[in-house]
Amino acid sequence: MESAGRCEVTLAPPVAARGSLMSSPVPAHPGYGATSFWALFTAFLHRVMHDADSEHYSPLFAQLRPVIYSETRELVVLALLLPVCVEGILNLEFADLAQPTDAFKHAIEDAKTILKSRDSIDPRILLRLLGASGPMKSARAGDRLKLLMERGAITESMFAAWQSLRNASTHASINPQSHDTQKLWSQCNTVATLLNLLVIIDRVRRVEDHT
Repeated sequence: MESAGRCEVTLAPPVAARGSLMSSPVPAHPGYGATSFWALFTAFLHRVMHDADSEHYSPLFAQLRPVIYSETRELVVLALLLPVCVEGILNLEFADLAQPTDAFKHAIEDAKTILKSRDSIDPRILLRLLGASGPMKSARAGDRLKLLMERGAITESMFAAWQSLRNASTHASINPQSHDTQKLWSQCNTVATLLNLLVIIDRVRRVEDHT
């Protein structure tokens, strides 16, 4: 700071960045298959190079960055962050999964027409029913995870942990003063594993597409 010909300098030690509480899915260990690792890394690199530019993160990395570089030690914050990040990956990389059929969309429109024709329905209820019909025309994150679970790509416990944290984040039902710490920590780690698995599944799909 400079003032009236005087310069004041404050010296302070650098603050060491703390890593995320969530561990890497592929530890740097010689016991892991190098061929598989590099195939996944190559697929990831190709994906990022196609999307990246000089000013912005790639869409995939932008979804993962808050988890990778988060320095928070607040378990409640992680519980809010992880399920949203999973949903972002599903919307970005698995957009083709669990999409409603045209017949289902037409059925929704028919149902809306019937509802609008009923004068006996309270206008406030009708407005909420019609509003709820819009999202039904596209796949939800839960629909995509259910399909992946049915295919054996993820486990039932992963889906249950994600659903629990996602509902809690949506309705702000996690009480920082009274939550079950061990249960929440277990759920966060399960959802973090799900997140890593989704990224690997997507990379494997792209590896297979190029072979």
